[in-house]
Parts: sequence; structure tokens; C-alpha cells
Amino acid sequence: MTEGKPMPAAPFTPFKVGQDLGGQFNIERLLGTNEVGSVYLGRKKDDGLLMVLKVVSIDAIGEEGYKRLRQQVKIYAKLRHKHLARVFGLGREGQAAFVVMEYLE
Repeated sequence: MTEGKPMPAAPFTPFKVGQDLGGQFNIERLLGTNEVGSVYLGRKKDDGLLMVLKVVSIDAIGEEGYKRLRQQVKIYAKLRHKHLARVFGLGREGQAAFVVMEYLE
């Protein structure tokens, strides 16, 4: 503790640059992180497109939280708007769930 405040939790970064993710993506780089999640830039193996992988710790959200996330992703995947990044789906690797999203430069 520092001045009566708890120390922040370590960032959740379950993947490494260059890692193969489920045979579908290669991790290109880490874009950002916090205590329960991180955001990576990944490249699809089949067509080489860049994607954003928004990762959350299942330990942090619990199995019920994962089920809610899965439902939300189904809804978000249906949305189309010029000001929204498209959501393509949800993956899971160990205790990390990741939302696959369009990469916008």
C-alpha cells in the first residue's frame, strides 16, 4: 500500500508478440493494457488482415461474465455503422477470452 491506497494489480498480458493464437492469428504487438484486460494487434493467418484482439481475463470476469460477453459479442457482430469497428467474434485461449474486432488506422 502507498499512502493508504492498495497497489494496482499487474497488467493482464496473456499473449506474447509472435505467438500463434489458436491457429488463426499471429500476435503482432501489444497496443494497451490494464488490470483485467489488454488489446493486441493480430494478423489473420488465412488472409493476412490485421485485427484487434481485445482480451479479458476470465478469472477477473468469471464464467458468468464470460457467458454475458459471448451474448454481447453476438449482438455487436450484427451492428454496422461507419463510426463503429466491426466485431467478428469471440475466442478463448486458456483463461483469456478475446473479442476479434476490425482494425481501424
